[in-house]
Amino acid sequence: MQHLQGTKMKKSEKDKNSNSLKTEEFVELLTANQRKIFAYIMSLVININDADDILQETVKIMWNKFDQFKSGTNFLAWSTTIAYYRILEFRRQKSRNKIIFDDQVFENLQYQALSQTQDSDEYLVYLKHCLNKLKESDQVIIKMRYTNGSTLQQIASQLGRTFQSVHRSICRIQGLLRECINRQIATELRR
Repeated sequence: MQHLQGTKMKKSEKDKNSNSLKTEEFVELLTANQRKIFAYIMSLVININDADDILQETVKIMWNKFDQFKSGTNFLAWSTTIAYYRILEFRRQKSRNKIIFDDQVFENLQYQALSQTQDSDEYLVYLKHCLNKLKESDQVIIKMRYTNGSTLQQIASQLGRTFQSVHRSICRIQGLLRECINRQIATELRR
């Protein structure tokens, strides 16, 4: 009887160690790739709140299916495939309310998003550099819009400005950021 209990305890310890290693591997891989997964989702969904919801659902599915992931293979490809199917489900739900791209257009966008996701870390470095070069008032508007997810109307209300004024400011700031990033890329290409 004692031998049987000892065997059960050893098996239980092995299961705990295995689960701990699985959890550690998942967290490591997710931490290294989460920004790229989110960038991929954002490139296909556009709305930051919807993209965040899809990311949360994708991570939950990834965790539930992590036993199916083969260690040493491409985690980013595996996770963006799961995200892709979550996005398709999201589109089906939204299609009842809005006009959306047909499946062929969406598939083309998906392939383009995958290729751009590979370069997203470098792009994010350029973007951070360029954001830091903006005037403080422009940084505030960008943070309100893209970090907080505020609508243009909400920003206008909070800043005591008109909707059109905020819209023009965001367009101007996006242009400045685009020019700055293009200069950064051009400089990098000359090296």
